[in-house]
Amino acid sequence: NATGTGLPASFTLNPTGSGGTAQQTFSNLTPGASYSVTEIVTGTVNNANYSLASLSCVDNAGAPTGSVFAPTVVNNATTFGTVTINPLVAGANVTCTFVDVVNPRITMIKQTTGGNGTFGFTASTTAGNLTSTAPSITTTSGSGFFEQRIAGLGGGSATVTFTENAPASPFVFTSLSCVNVATGATVGTVTGRQ
Repeated sequence: NATGTGLPASFTLNPTGSGGTAQQTFSNLTPGASYSVTEIVTGTVNNANYSLASLSCVDNAGAPTGSVFAPTVVNNATTFGTVTINPLVAGANVTCTFVDVVNPRITMIKQTTGGNGTFGFTASTTAGNLTSTAPSITTTSGSGFFEQRIAGLGGGSATVTFTENAPASPFVFTSLSCVNVATGATVGTVTGRQ
């Protein structure tokens, strides 16, 4: 969304691939006026899947300086972030960059031998927001899964903890492992007891 004389009410940018970029240029704007651009949550580009990591504006080389930028990273249910330029000085040539990141994902897989059941967990994070803090997994044919997204980190990091509740009889806990699917490397700190 955008506000200010000469800006459309809305426009769409569609970068392609990891690290892709897209841009929109607005020319012949009114000197001294106030302008605002907001990246909004829409469709699959939502705060469950993406976070705004950074938002910044710069005066391009050779252009007059003095425009005042007020970028704000929000990452809430409706808005990723907003930048206001007030005033935009005469002759200004400004570039504002919104950098989004894909929210990290953790898939919990539950495997059972000798039967199926429903297993409860608790989850917590030191930053951001989890899909659920009390997920459960029901196994079918000895396997089930639950996918967690950690939203709102904005490119930062967090410590995420999952604890399985004591399984109902006749199940007993036997093993636990965590693997980075991109590298195959074991990750995290695993504790458990039979």
